[in-house]
Amino acid sequence: VIYFGLVVAVVMSVVVHFLVPYSRTELAERRNEIDQNVAAGLLVEGAFVNPVPGITLYAREITELGELRQTLLSDSRSAPDRSDYFSERAFIVTENGGASLVLVDGVAMSTRASDGALEVTRFSNLTFDVAEPASADDRQSIDLREMPTTRLLAARQADLTRAGATKAQFHREAHERIAHSLTALFSPVMAFSILIMGSFSRLGLMPQILSAVVVVIILQVVANAGSDVAARSVAAWPMIYLAPVLTAVIAALTLWLGTRPRRVGGRIA
Repeated sequence: VIYFGLVVAVVMSVVVHFLVPYSRTELAERRNEIDQNVAAGLLVEGAFVNPVPGITLYAREITELGELRQTLLSDSRSAPDRSDYFSERAFIVTENGGASLVLVDGVAMSTRASDGALEVTRFSNLTFDVAEPASADDRQSIDLREMPTTRLLAARQADLTRAGATKAQFHREAHERIAHSLTALFSPVMAFSILIMGSFSRLGLMPQILSAVVVVIILQVVANAGSDVAARSVAAWPMIYLAPVLTAVIAALTLWLGTRPRRVGGRIA
């Protein structure tokens, strides 16, 4: 059982220290790319879409090659002035996370609200930027669960600002990962020792099982309380290890009680 606990602890360590932060970082980056890539929102055939505030786009038809046919682009970002663009064909070009709309064979109509003047300009091709290029630091916020444990323990000010969290919260997240691994090590031993504590009963192992469930609930309450305390004070991070320590103590105590000799019918069993 101890060997099994060691295996579980190693697997848990790999998961919480490496796999979970890496996977959450990859997921956040993919979501950021989708948010920045307005082309995904532009390619809607026969519907008016708003890729960014103040811009409305309509394409009557979108070919299999991604060409937009009979396109209308309305730009009201300089309200009350407004510009409308009509073209027979259009293409979406993405580069470095930005998106540009290339209009081919069309006409641009600009309306000035001050005097009501309408300017009409014909063009053979026109490039219209509909999103700014995205950089690697565009994501202003970051989740604590994305960061590696060493980075959490360092708790640099730049990371604190990006995460919008305190140093105590950084340390809590880091120490909770370590505590999870320790709990995974001691929990199987505790469960096994509780099961072998009782003597023969017509109820079978039900009393031991219920006892184990109650103990687990109590330990989880202790873990939650320790986590809350550690989140409020940097110096309170040892409270996070209260639950693993109690698990180890209970495992040792119940294992000792379960293996010591017992008197059964006047005999030592």
